[in-house]
Amino acid sequence: MSAAIAVAVGVVLATRVFPSAGATTPAKLVASPVCTRYASPTGNDAARGTAAHPLATVQRLVNTLRPGQTGCLAAGQFAQDVTIRHGGTTGKPITLRSAPGMSAVVRGRFWVAQGADWVTVTHLQLDGRNDHLLPSPTVNADHATFTYVAVTNHHMGGQNDGDGICFNLGDSTGQYGIARYTRIAHSRIFSCGGSDNHNHGIYVEGADHTTIVDNWIYDNGDRGIQLYPDAQNTLIEYNIIAGNGEGVIFSGDESHASSNNVLQYNTIVDSTIRDNVEYWWPGPVGTGNVVAHNCIFGGRKGNILQAQIGYTATDNLIVAPAFTSSSQPSGIKPGTRCAAFAPRPAG
Repeated sequence: MSAAIAVAVGVVLATRVFPSAGATTPAKLVASPVCTRYASPTGNDAARGTAAHPLATVQRLVNTLRPGQTGCLAAGQFAQDVTIRHGGTTGKPITLRSAPGMSAVVRGRFWVAQGADWVTVTHLQLDGRNDHLLPSPTVNADHATFTYVAVTNHHMGGQNDGDGICFNLGDSTGQYGIARYTRIAHSRIFSCGGSDNHNHGIYVEGADHTTIVDNWIYDNGDRGIQLYPDAQNTLIEYNIIAGNGEGVIFSGDESHASSNNVLQYNTIVDSTIRDNVEYWWPGPVGTGNVVAHNCIFGGRKGNILQAQIGYTATDNLIVAPAFTSSSQPSGIKPGTRCAAFAPRPAG
């Protein structure tokens, strides 16, 4: 990552509402109308799950939640794998978050399993380092939402292909479940995996109608966003995708082709290994993929891989963005040519 981007990332993220990576000291919980039940690193899984008597584990907390309820985590680190196997309903998701005013870290593999539809994760740090070197968070359900989360695995892996992936959306074989209507917004996804061509910040594997908007996606070993092999109807807009091995790839395998995906109004810069935008089609070629109105610059091998096979690229700016070192919410200097493509504030 360039020095300018590193400064912008450090300053801008410090001004936004993200949990602290270093939050390890438990704090006293105070009852809040936002929260239905609570967990704390100093709690007890035999407790009632109130602010005064919190549970101890994230797994026990999510197991107790019902549609429309919110589980809140006290400040500190919860070192445990978590699998969510039941969700909410339309308009009544189950929600997991840090307690208001606190910063919680969940370290381990985080999995929203098939059938656990309508799950929301917000205001939380997910540190995906886990003993099995599995992607985290993994989503195999419908209508999962991640907002105001910080996701990393601190460059985990390096021994096997794909053992450093962060977000993994869906399963192209159908065995574990297609992910439909996943939304990732107002978050940062960073430092995922080493560079072995298989470690990505967001891997849209077997998914339909994914939305990836208003995020910072940076310093990941390989692709910032990989659309492979069966990513359909993805919307990617208003993200800063910076300093990854490669930026975004449209791709497929011998039987699948990612199609009808839109990459627009993003800032995609400084890919360290190959191109900022690229494709790979060993079998069928994707259709309906669009790359438009992005600010793209500084890929090691190039900016947009030609001859635009499987996507059309129009009206993109090939210009270096002017990152700001002030506390501007967007991280790009107002009034400059790329400012219109910066992440937007919430609301």
